Amino acid sequence: MEPIVNNYIAEAVKKIIFKFKKDYISLLVETKKAYVYCEKYYDDNYVTSSLSIEIFKEQNHKSLNFNQFRMVIANQFYDEYFDELHLTNFLKKNRIYYHRWHQVGGVFNTSSTKSQQFSTE
Repeated sequence: MEPIVNNYIAEAVKKIIFKFKKDYISLLVETKKAYVYCEKYYDDNYVTSSLSIEIFKEQNHKSLNFNQFRMVIANQFYDEYFDELHLTNFLKKNRIYYHRWHQVGGVFNTSSTKSQQFSTE
């Protein structure tokens, strides 16, 4: 399902492409409400998996800007691949609220730290 990434691209104020290959693209997009890291893997021009991590601009007691987040993302590339686990651990450790979508074979896995923070329990 492509609309999640495509909506971010359509709403983009800024875009930076980190890696672009025949079977892979990764980019950082800034929208009015968030910074979004997106990546897609292709096989014969069909998307086989995608990842989107939306980091909300409005954070409790924090101020994030595009250049800071660009550096955080750039530091998560090891060899040719992006280290998603390292990034999400960094975000959790620093109490930066985000929403993550990961799609493989048409099945979505999603998680959010923002919903946990605002729970009424």
